[in-house]
Amino acid sequence: MITASATADVGLLLVPAEKGGFEAAIAKADAKAGVEEGQTRQHARLLYLLGVDQIIVGINKMDSCGWDEQRFLEIKEEFVKMLQLIGFKPKKVPFIPYSGFHGDNLVEKSTKAPWYKGWEANINPKKKITGFTVVECLNNFIKPPTRHPELPVRLPISNIYHIKGVGQIICGTVEQGTLKPGDEIGIVPCGLKNKKIFSIEQHKKVLSHAEPGDSVGLSIKGITKDEKVQPGDIIYVLKEGDCAPVKSFTAMVAVQEHPGVLKPGYAPVVFCRTAKVACKMTKILWKMSKKTGGAKVENPTELSQFENAEIEFEPSQPLFVEPFEKCAALGRIAVMDSNRLKMLGKVTGTVEA
Repeated sequence: MITASATADVGLLLVPAEKGGFEAAIAKADAKAGVEEGQTRQHARLLYLLGVDQIIVGINKMDSCGWDEQRFLEIKEEFVKMLQLIGFKPKKVPFIPYSGFHGDNLVEKSTKAPWYKGWEANINPKKKITGFTVVECLNNFIKPPTRHPELPVRLPISNIYHIKGVGQIICGTVEQGTLKPGDEIGIVPCGLKNKKIFSIEQHKKVLSHAEPGDSVGLSIKGITKDEKVQPGDIIYVLKEGDCAPVKSFTAMVAVQEHPGVLKPGYAPVVFCRTAKVACKMTKILWKMSKKTGGAKVENPTELSQFENAEIEFEPSQPLFVEPFEKCAALGRIAVMDSNRLKMLGKVTGTVEA
């Protein structure tokens, strides 16, 4: 989920209309009652952290409740509350009742819900878009996000393929900057330098350059069999400045549902775009919450759920992240433990290894 969301421009959040299914999907975690956080609730928070601010809510399996209008309104009301808590603006979110199995309201408007007058969502306070189907929403409402082709190149590697007769093809999505054939590049944190982009392809089509948002395959000259490149590594252009792994980094985080306390020495897995590395929490610089009256408590000894804090991490393996202000894509982190979301945060500073 995290790796896929890292390259997305839009998120389609799906929830089932069937009784019990929706309630489980957005459930709040309750350790005492043995209730785990609902998957859709966790996915919505991840999308928000990863910067996917364009979302569509699809209410699936409407046939399971007989296309009941009250069930749709009940689900929409609860979903709006959840999205507001996370940080989304519900007026910018289309809600679409549909049936994936029967194809209702996917491509064509269904006749099974005469009460359904269509979805509506605001692009801005003065402009509202309306429609009926998921396809209409994707075509008419969703817009490409703001890109930054003028910034230094950052391309997180997502996959590597070895194609017979072609060689190694490195795939990823350009987060910022403009990459061209002939560019001399480095790859971090594996430490490779002075490699050259030979060709850039997208869906078997050769490109003259790759801009932010382009998912491409790269043929790179100069990488030997002994030199290892892996998903999570970042491609950059040497003439735009060197990049190095971090020895440590600080991040402002929001602690999610957690039954106990988190102390220095805690070592969860940190996800940043396509990279995932176990990192040790070495220091808590400050924290604040309702318990502190909104005031910062300097150098606390532990963190509890729903507290905001600035903490220091040390990666157990080579990792490259950047302050959020320098590169938003590489400045967002998700902290996971036992496949459960523990923190969401933004990198505030780094110390090179």
